[in-house]
Amino acid sequence: VFSNPKPVAVILQPVTDGNRTGLVVAKRAIDPCAGEWSLISGYMDHGDDDIFATAVREFKEETGLDLKQPLAICHNVNNHHGSVLTFVKTSEVMYYDEFLTHTLCKENLELDVMWKPSYYDLCFPLHKEIVEKWFKEML
Repeated sequence: VFSNPKPVAVILQPVTDGNRTGLVVAKRAIDPCAGEWSLISGYMDHGDDDIFATAVREFKEETGLDLKQPLAICHNVNNHHGSVLTFVKTSEVMYYDEFLTHTLCKENLELDVMWKPSYYDLCFPLHKEIVEKWFKEML
């Protein structure tokens, strides 16, 4: 686990397919939680202007897809490792056909859409909490 205070962008990108809407998730290829599912996320780099730039860059790096705009912060919290997690969301949905054009990076084994909060058991408790809230309230 990285032990630094750098901000982490955690991304909520909705995907729609007919009458269902879910969130993009990744099966991680790296620790922590290699082989388990989580939201797309990553640390802020020195070249990122703000947390939104981090979210856009990380989503592109990890999926090959453009993060839909506009972006908003829906939750901000310090985790027990000393990092600041900023959950960034977009209300603009991505259509499932577009999602299917994704590409993998070395950090992910698989990408999918979480169609309901129990669809996958997310490895990070804060991701679970925010996903459950998103499905309940459609943040």
